[in-house]
Amino acid sequence: MASMYLSPGSATLSQGETLSIQVRENSGEEPVNGVQANLSYPANLLDLITIDTSGSSFGIEAQNQGADGVIKIGRATISPVKGDQSVATITFKAKTNDAVAAVSFTEGSQITSSNTFTNIMTSSNGGNYTLKAAPPTPKPVEPPPKPIIAPVVPATPPVEPKATSSVASANKKVSISITTPNTRREKTQSSVGFWVPLIVLVTTLAVSTLVTKGYNTRGIRRHFLFLFPHKFKKYHHI
Repeated sequence: MASMYLSPGSATLSQGETLSIQVRENSGEEPVNGVQANLSYPANLLDLITIDTSGSSFGIEAQNQGADGVIKIGRATISPVKGDQSVATITFKAKTNDAVAAVSFTEGSQITSSNTFTNIMTSSNGGNYTLKAAPPTPKPVEPPPKPIIAPVVPATPPVEPKATSSVASANKKVSISITTPNTRREKTQSSVGFWVPLIVLVTTLAVSTLVTKGYNTRGIRRHFLFLFPHKFKKYHHI
């Protein structure tokens, strides 16, 4: 006894998704050299994308077509095969949602025995595929804002205030300018303190001479010459 079936026999896919389904046959111990797989599918629910026979156990192509809800695949091989074998791979795309799409084997499907050249297929199993709504498109996740890093300003080394040295220098200058006149004034006052009594004495003597001896300029000059010999050198002849 031989059978033909779809793998997987059921699946769930969202609108816009694709699904690949293998068409397979199992002849058990009976060698076979040909297969014909006729299928129907709901064209309003599924789009037929491809019929791929690159992995088929039957290397000779007899028929390969599919459109408008109908698929027909005919394959053969020179070397007979036994057991569970791949016939083709069909890829569908879901066109809608909230529906169940049934893919079934139809009349004319067969498995040919290499011994009797007759159809030995006794059963077939199609598939039911649930279509659902496409998931909502997730909103792009915005990256967290980058932290604002304040620029590092290098610390400015303290600058020694030049004004202080200038003020100190100025203070020194002021101190000097103030001290020097005071010193000179003190010296002047000291000199005046020495000369004033002497001048008073000389003046007193001169007045006494004028009073006692009468107006005698020669006598006055002698008094001054006695007191101030270094001031009146030119009067030594007196």
